[in-house]
Amino acid sequence: MDFFEAQDAARRKTAWLGVLFLGAVLSLIALTNAAVGMALTVASEGKLTLSTLPPSLWVIISSGVLVIIFIGSAIQAFRLRAGGASVARTLGGRLVTEETPDPLARRAQNIVEEMALAAGIPVPPLYIIPEAGINAFAAGFGLKDAVIGINQGTLEALNRDELQGVIAHEFSHIVNGDMGINIRLMALLHGILMISVAGRVLMHARGSGRQRDSAAQVVALGFALLVIGYSGVFFGRLIKASISRQREFLADAAAVQFTRNPQGIGNALRRIGGAQGGSHITHDRAEESSHLFFGPIRHFTRLLGTHPPLEARIKAVLPAWDGAFLPPLDQGASAAPPATDQGRAPGGTEAALALSALASERVLREVVGQANLAAATQRIAALPPGLQEALHHPETAWAVALGLRSGAADAEGYPLTLGPAGQMAVLQLALPTLRSQSTSALLAQEDALKALPPPPKALPCWVADEALRQLFAGALRGPRRGPGRSQRFREAEAELETLFRCLAAAGGGDEAQQRAAVQAGRRALELGEGPEARPGMNFALPEDLTEADFDRAVAKLRDLSPKPLAHVLNAFVHVIDDDGQLTEGEYALLQGLALLLDCPLPARFDGAPTPA
Repeated sequence: MDFFEAQDAARRKTAWLGVLFLGAVLSLIALTNAAVGMALTVASEGKLTLSTLPPSLWVIISSGVLVIIFIGSAIQAFRLRAGGASVARTLGGRLVTEETPDPLARRAQNIVEEMALAAGIPVPPLYIIPEAGINAFAAGFGLKDAVIGINQGTLEALNRDELQGVIAHEFSHIVNGDMGINIRLMALLHGILMISVAGRVLMHARGSGRQRDSAAQVVALGFALLVIGYSGVFFGRLIKASISRQREFLADAAAVQFTRNPQGIGNALRRIGGAQGGSHITHDRAEESSHLFFGPIRHFTRLLGTHPPLEARIKAVLPAWDGAFLPPLDQGASAAPPATDQGRAPGGTEAALALSALASERVLREVVGQANLAAATQRIAALPPGLQEALHHPETAWAVALGLRSGAADAEGYPLTLGPAGQMAVLQLALPTLRSQSTSALLAQEDALKALPPPPKALPCWVADEALRQLFAGALRGPRRGPGRSQRFREAEAELETLFRCLAAAGGGDEAQQRAAVQAGRRALELGEGPEARPGMNFALPEDLTEADFDRAVAKLRDLSPKPLAHVLNAFVHVIDDDGQLTEGEYALLQGLALLLDCPLPARFDGAPTPA
């Protein structure tokens, strides 16, 4: 399943989740009406029956249940408004920054950055959770507010390959759309729980004398609501568990697919089985987010288990497993890896071929993961000394981002003449640091950006400018509304033409080659021949193409729903592959467009630019 299919599946599952939730709410309304009606008939000492109660009463009771559930869900949604970061902070997580002294945390940060660059998505902030169990999670509403949380015990118990497998598993949840479902599920279940809270309040009723009998009836009603509420919670957890279990196998498989190393995630699961605390979480707020984690946070019955059995997961990725678990590593007894460790670049004949060969579209779309990961590792390792560390400090990250946006040769003493792919890597590493700043700092930077003259007529500058404006819009005004308004390519033909021309120009070549590349993109979307089919048109970023055209094109395509967007990125691949070569400029612009359109690189896109 690729990113776009997974996103559509996630949208369908969200709709199905709404149906299940509606069924649970209607059941709660019916049971609450029955409980209150019974209480009133008992209190009337036979003067009233269920059939003689006024219809308006049922409307009032039903409305009250809906209000209680809505208030409970709204409160939890408000708590979660910051996305994944709010979940991580609730669990006591601390953000990994350049000042974080723990070399194991820095090693994990390096892996997260490598994988984000390989997938072509924003680098998610990393939080370390103060728990001894081997566990991790991904949380957020979408790519722009996603975070990854990793237990301290995970850092200490796993080697780099195993940690990479766990992080790849979490990246699968990010790109497959699981996070949005999971975080909304937390809000819905909290609303159902409020019925039991109302019952608990009524159970504390007290009375004396004549009021004692009525108070007892109120307590009885409270107990009934408590039972009804927890029944709703039980079925809500049943829904949560069934949704979570089927996604874990997919994420495990995706981790193997992405890293091409089944031993990594397989041995991480074996270490959970061999650890005394397993994957358990002790935090008292962990239960509500149990479905987010890599492993089960506590022992649940098979019916309510949020994860498949550990043995079944291991067998799925290591079919020859002999049934033996592994003890956790004791990394405290040996020298910890240096903070600047980038890890070994994934090797093997397949990676070497993908990195050096001229990739055809079939190879670009069928080879998975490993070469992109190798290329990302190499791009990070190739950054000038100190630049990677500078990108983790807000002040220097801002200066570097402005340098990229303005086409400067250097920023804060660091050279920015890194080539298009290197510049794109720097931009991706700078964005999460900028996103982590205070609102006042972001507002000041947004004002400073608005006061600058337009960026130079260069594609890397345009991508950086649009990425910064999207950063401020998301951080200051909340996540944008989800895609899905537009389904037709004809409605975006002019904007598609603009981006086809940008990709053709990034590939170099003469006018005839660029014109043919644009036509390849149009044919992929069945748009027919456009005006660029006429000879005599200059494609080397023509003077009539402005940054406003580029921004308008990106904004229009961000309105596409996942399936059409999949076809658009496929058309981008047709444009850059028309001449059989993948240049650094084409690769960097494709990465930039994927970043701006809130999606990973085209599904199973696994190539690297031809060396300049």
